[in-house]
This record gives sequence, C-alpha cells and structure tokens, in this order.
Amino acid sequence: MDWEGEFYGFIMEIICKEGGTRLQMQAADIINEMQKLPPKHPVNMHRKQYGNLQQCLKTCKKPFFIFQDNIVKLLPKEQIDKIAQFVPQYDLYCQNYVTVLEKICQVLKVNRMNECLRCKQQYRIDFNKQNSCEDNFHNPKFDIQY
Repeated sequence: MDWEGEFYGFIMEIICKEGGTRLQMQAADIINEMQKLPPKHPVNMHRKQYGNLQQCLKTCKKPFFIFQDNIVKLLPKEQIDKIAQFVPQYDLYCQNYVTVLEKICQVLKVNRMNECLRCKQQYRIDFNKQNSCEDNFHNPKFDIQY
C-alpha cells in the first residue's frame, strides 16, 4: 500500500477544499482533519512513521508546498505546473485554482483593485500613476471590467 502517496494526496485535497483563496492551511488544522480518519488509515500510518506532520513534510522528494511557521502553503501555479507529474491530485488542484482566481477577481472588482504583474502588489486602479511601480505604471495581472 502506498502510504506516502495517500498522505500527499490528502494534503493536496484538504488544502484545495479548506485552504481558501490563499491555498494554505495551518498545520494544526491539517492534523485535526487527519484525526478524523481511522487510526489505521494510510494517511495516519504514514504520519506515524515520522512522528509528526512537520517531519513528514520534510521528507517529500518533490514538494508542491512550502512549510513555514506552521503553515502549509501550495507553491505558485507556475511552479506546480512545472512538476505536475509529481503532484498528487493535480486535476483537483487545477479545478480549484480556477475557482480561486474567480473569487479573487470578484473581490478585486468590488474594491476597484488589481494585482501588478511586475511587483506582485495589489493596487487601487484609481491610483495607478506614473512611478507607481518600478518607474512605471502598475501592469495589471487580471483583465477585470470595472
């Protein structure tokens, strides 16, 4: 039985379902979800091999996430796409990513904002002026009709 595959598939699935628009979760919340599974479930068996979640995540050979300050955050889409063949539940991730982008665009539209491709900052479209971003205007990431 592939405990490791089940474990990382569970991590991807739970973050996609519960991770919000930031596609991240606190380690404690992931552990709480794991504890809802039966004790002999492959996800729990893999975790128990290493003692705790942090040790399990450190052993991932092709990480599709960043584990920092007790938060598990999925890598940016561009990076996940590059390692897609190693990413469990990749199709679920792609479906979820479209939904996340739609939610982000809705929030940005309501607030008359966008995100800059160059500096990665969110900005108010009403204040996008020369020298706002690297001696230039912000370059909008999303094509939003305001």
